[in-house]
Parts: sequence; C-alpha cells; structure tokens
Amino acid sequence: MAERYGSERLDQDRDDIVSYCSDGTVQLRARTEEVTAYHADAPRGPLSPPISPAEVEDAERRIGRTLPELLRRVCTEAANGGFGPDSGLASLTEGNHAARHLSHWPCAVSVYERNRTRGLPPS
Repeated sequence: MAERYGSERLDQDRDDIVSYCSDGTVQLRARTEEVTAYHADAPRGPLSPPISPAEVEDAERRIGRTLPELLRRVCTEAANGGFGPDSGLASLTEGNHAARHLSHWPCAVSVYERNRTRGLPPS
C-alpha cells in the first residue's frame, strides 16, 4: 500500500481501514480504491461452469438443509465455486479443477459428509 499510494495516503484519517497486520499490510474494507487497484492485474483462471438447479437440490438433500438463495443463484448462474475471498467458495459437486492447481477444488458436500462420519459437529 505505502509503495503504491505513499505513506501520506495511509497516514490520513480513514474510516476504511479494518486493521494493521503484523506483516506490514493493511486490511481495508472491500470496494475501496486501493483494493480494486491492487487486484486489477491479478491473474484469473476460467471459472468453473455453473451447475443445474437439480445438482443444487441434490447437495441440499445430502447436507440436510436448504442453501441461501444467493448461494443457489451464484452456483447456478455464475460458477460452481472456486472464486471469492480467502481460498474461495467450495463447489457443491465433485470434480471441479481450479485453474493452475494440481488437485480438484474441494466439494463442500463431500467435506460435510466426511466430517459427519467422523463425528464432527455440522458447520
């Protein structure tokens, strides 16, 4: 941040700084100019193709609960996981291969079922 925008930019009174990290980075609220500019040239792979409403319903049946409408729409209209903050959204089906990764993207339903058989509480 300081290298790109100058320390005087960060020294201003700001209401968009969430925290200062020990590694010298600054966490900002989403949609700020700096965050957008920082990620503008980040490499992006192709998104996993969307899944059908029937596949979402199968995932819901397997986990025993209905997914939020927004998540249903993302998975059926945009992509089946593999994008988003942190490590990204997990997919709802098996076999999605994340761009530039050697393994498949994690399937949230399979992780849920595996954890349940191990006696872990649902999340």
